[in-house]
Amino acid sequence: IIPPPDVAWLWHCHRLAPARYSSYIKTRFGPDTSKKILETEVAFAAQFSHECPDDVDVNAEEANQAIVKQKAREIWRDAYPLEPFFQDAETGANSESSPLLLTSPTSTSTSKSVLVDQQSLDLDGFDLLSSADRQCNFLWQVSGINFENEEFLCDGVLEYVKFLKLKNVAPNQVIVPTYQIDLIWHTHILASIHQYDCDCIAVSGRTIHHDDSLNDRTEGGKLDVSFQETKRLWKDTYGEEYYCIGGMYRGEPPDDFFQREWILSSSSSDEKVRPSSKFAHLVGIHAGSSTATSDHSSS
Repeated sequence: IIPPPDVAWLWHCHRLAPARYSSYIKTRFGPDTSKKILETEVAFAAQFSHECPDDVDVNAEEANQAIVKQKAREIWRDAYPLEPFFQDAETGANSESSPLLLTSPTSTSTSKSVLVDQQSLDLDGFDLLSSADRQCNFLWQVSGINFENEEFLCDGVLEYVKFLKLKNVAPNQVIVPTYQIDLIWHTHILASIHQYDCDCIAVSGRTIHHDDSLNDRTEGGKLDVSFQETKRLWKDTYGEEYYCIGGMYRGEPPDDFFQREWILSSSSSDEKVRPSSKFAHLVGIHAGSSTATSDHSSS
């Protein structure tokens, strides 16, 4: 199934907490849930209302995706006959003035709707909307010019493997990635949670849980302490400083970043965008806001 963009984004955020996501799927759909329900069929895909499903000038892969997209719309119509598949960009349910409306699928033509507090959507103990808010910030952090460089990303893969291997050295320590590493980490999880778990066990002997809930960079706080410990562990293990040019904290995103008109251009480059917030002095020094633990309850 290929979802519309709003569902794709929330699905993306939920899967970035793989332990919590897997737990919710099993609770909601049963312990024998197949991988087809657990995973996306086409990684990182979404469909948009402006796409033309009848476009004949497509290759075989695009044609197959068009069929999958059409099937998703048909399933949605059967399950939620009173709700459109695509939210209106201007007046959708995510408007600040409107509560979030969830509709439960039924086997008849009627739908059962419930109002949900927009400030908190709790799925088996996981606050999905708060995660979505944090991931908006993450997109800013990985929007620097280096993240368009193939060599930088390839180096990130190598650094990511070294990051996972740190769990062999200090399995109980909370470790913090640079944003270069964190982007590769996100990609690994989102491509396939099942394969991610298998790879973690092969590399580090354990499942490593991704937790993006720490974003307070106050000196002496949990994130700062964990980052300082990660730096020491990296230096002791690999004999090098734990630092990545263009892959560290960029400061908080400017207000314009959240506008639809935002266009990454020379006027919004790292050199010209002034970082905001009380943590501005940590720009280029501090690492990401995700942490790696081996404790199931932390993801």
